[in-house]
This record gives sequence, structure tokens and C-alpha cells, in this order.
Amino acid sequence: CVQHIARLYDALGVQWFAVSNLEEALQLRQMGLSQRILILSYTPPEAVTTLAAQNITTAVVSLEHAMALSVRAAEEGVQLTVHLKVDTGMGRVGLRDDADILEACRLPHLTAEGIFTHFATADEDRNEGGLTEKQLARFEAVETMAKIAKRTEEALDYVAIFQKKGISERLNSTDAISHATVQ
Repeated sequence: CVQHIARLYDALGVQWFAVSNLEEALQLRQMGLSQRILILSYTPPEAVTTLAAQNITTAVVSLEHAMALSVRAAEEGVQLTVHLKVDTGMGRVGLRDDADILEACRLPHLTAEGIFTHFATADEDRNEGGLTEKQLARFEAVETMAKIAKRTEEALDYVAIFQKKGISERLNSTDAISHATVQ
């Protein structure tokens, strides 16, 4: 089933696939698909060499995770592309503090090219001032923080995650329908 859907999306010209784990990403590579792949969950640091060799981007789910990936990438002599999972209020996983987000961007051997979040109740929460609106405000604040930091000397190297590639994702299809500002 996954292979059939992947082939269909490939034929439609998608440029990115988002998957749950490394095994799913490797299935797509084994099918011969060359599009960018983003793993949306924790990937163990031991997989750094495979990620780099297969051009697979992984999520960073905490500062500790980012540090472990960076150390392993240094040991293996590779540069790893990552997206930062920002916890905007769901409370399960993701970088929560601005300082941790910026620190993760500074780490050597990691290229942080994007951020993403998950809206906990976008399909249920339609009230102004509800959790989804609060999460959206937090996510936009992180984007703004990075843009402001980019203008300062200390941030020249690590805030490229937003300006270099211009990639940010907000994950929840209901949210994409409900909020006109989704990119």
C-alpha cells in the first residue's frame, strides 16, 4: 500500500515525502525514489551515517537529541540535515525553549534547514483563543525570533534555517484548511 501511494505521488511530481521513521524512509529509497524525505519522529544517533548517505532529513525532537546527532555526525565525518520539531503546546515532544532552539541551530555538523510543529486539536478547536490559535501564535513567534536573530551578529550562522531555504511546516491537514496563513 505504501509503495503504491508513493509511486502515485512520485508520478504527480511531489518534491518531499514525510514519513514516520527510518524504515519507511529506506523503503522509499529502495524503491528508487530520489525526492527529499523528512522523518517526523526521533531517529537514533546511530543512524547518522545512513541518513547522510541516503540524503534523508530527520527531526530534532530535543536539545539533547540535537547534541547527540551532532556528536555522532562529527565522529562519522558527515554533515546532517535536520528540521526542528517545535513543541507549541501539545506537550509531548519537541523543542520548547527559544534558547534550546537557537542552541540546536548552532551545533556543528547539523544543518537545520526548517522547523515544524503539530497542532494538537486543529480538527476540534475552532474557537478564537483556543489551543490551535495559541499554538499558531507560538509557532509564528519562533519564526519571528529567528528572523530577528538573523539580523544580529551572533545569529549569522544558525538562523539560516528560515531564510536559506524558507522551509517551515505546520502539520495537520485540518489546520491547513482552517488557517489562511499556512505556508
